[in-house]
Amino acid sequence: MRSRKILFLTVLMLLAGTYISGAATIMVTTTIQDAIDNADDGDVVKIPAGTYNEAIVINDFSKLTITGVGQGVTIIDGTGLTTDLVTITNSDRVTVQNLTVANADNSKDNIRIDNAAKVTITKCTVENGDNNGIYASNAAKVVVKNCLIDNSGFFGVILQNVYNGSILSSSIVSSLGGILSSFSKNIYIVGNTVDNNTMGIDMESTHNSLVKKNIISKNDTGIFHAGLGAFGNVYSNNVIKEGAIYGPYGVNVLSGSPTFIKNLIFDNQTGFYSNIGSYSTIIKNTISNNSSDGFYLEDSSGYLVNNNITGNTQRGVRQSITTTEYLPSRTMILTGNKITDNGNWGVTSRDNTGKTLLEAEKNYVVGNQGYGIEYDSVQGAILDKNTIGITNGHGIELYNHTGTLTKNLVYANIGRGIHTGSYSLISGNNVHDNDDSGISGFSGSYVFKNTVLSNGSYGIDASNGNNSLIENNKAYGNTTFDLYDTVANDHWMNNKFGTASPFVNP
Repeated sequence: MRSRKILFLTVLMLLAGTYISGAATIMVTTTIQDAIDNADDGDVVKIPAGTYNEAIVINDFSKLTITGVGQGVTIIDGTGLTTDLVTITNSDRVTVQNLTVANADNSKDNIRIDNAAKVTITKCTVENGDNNGIYASNAAKVVVKNCLIDNSGFFGVILQNVYNGSILSSSIVSSLGGILSSFSKNIYIVGNTVDNNTMGIDMESTHNSLVKKNIISKNDTGIFHAGLGAFGNVYSNNVIKEGAIYGPYGVNVLSGSPTFIKNLIFDNQTGFYSNIGSYSTIIKNTISNNSSDGFYLEDSSGYLVNNNITGNTQRGVRQSITTTEYLPSRTMILTGNKITDNGNWGVTSRDNTGKTLLEAEKNYVVGNQGYGIEYDSVQGAILDKNTIGITNGHGIELYNHTGTLTKNLVYANIGRGIHTGSYSLISGNNVHDNDDSGISGFSGSYVFKNTVLSNGSYGIDASNGNNSLIENNKAYGNTTFDLYDTVANDHWMNNKFGTASPFVNP
């Protein structure tokens, strides 16, 4: 049929001397497959209302449109069949639209795309599949748009070895997995609802891709990012919520270095979890009311900037390092974050290897139930211009480790204001109204130009060590002594104070 039609059109073009389009509308009168077999490139196959218990194959076409009357009106039903319901292969510029594909049986897919390009599935319902709703492999420019993909036995949509794929404005719900992109590139997942799946969006060894403005709710894991090839991915403006009902994570980063910007992550168990040497860039997200930690970075690190981390049941930011073998960076950087009202520590980092550096600048860490900022067994800590207050523990606790603490405001904590270790630089801090001592714990350190007022025990307590230089500080109104020492080999110079213990030589 195809060769005779092309020959006929060629003769007409020669006779008329003008271009005549070869597109035609083929109406389904018996079976859909019969209409496809009688179609040529550029044709439209139109399927009337009804239920069609058949599987169709679209093979070796260049531009073909399959269109029904509407979702739930034109239905391709696979009940009892033993093959994929809609197969698109060795073709390009194929569109399937305005119909329902349902009930793929015997571990088969509702729609399968293989070795094809420029395939669009739009305004379709794809439901009740025994395996995948839509499976695309070895393909390019695959678009799924304005579809409902419901109740798939495995994933709603899989893109495997796909270059330039898009899933847009669709609902992928109630399946084992929502969306899986594997070994793919330039994938755009934008404006979808991904709800009530075991896995929401799974990005494995996929790179240079964008996941944006999706509502991802009630999944065991909202977003999963993994694979050494998973680089250049950006996750932006997504709502990731209510995973606490079903599973542990809003976001799970298993490896790689993704970027998360302006996401809202709430009511999960752990809001954001990363592991196995990942290093995430996390900017302007809101992570709130998760039933465990807001952030948990296990054997991983990150760059956290201008996030709002609030109301989580456990810690706001938790880092735990047991090995540095796979870490691309040993530095966790916290800048400009608001970390408030969490049920335990605001920020805690514990490193069994003693090799991690932590930098915190201009963070607002207030109202947390444990310590404000706690670093344990780290290589060093740099804390500059942070506000840390109203906690139920110490404001800053470095557990006898080195720190550079400059220009921090530390106030109204139930424990000490600042408690740090040997060889620290403590300068320009304003430490006031803490229930215990203002500044304590240091040895062999330089403590200068701090203002230490109205703390519940000592203002500056140098009794923990010796050989520190303590100069040009202001200490007034502290309950026991403004300046306190029990050894004679610290050096006190040019301090302004109210009261001092006998071993202080001002």
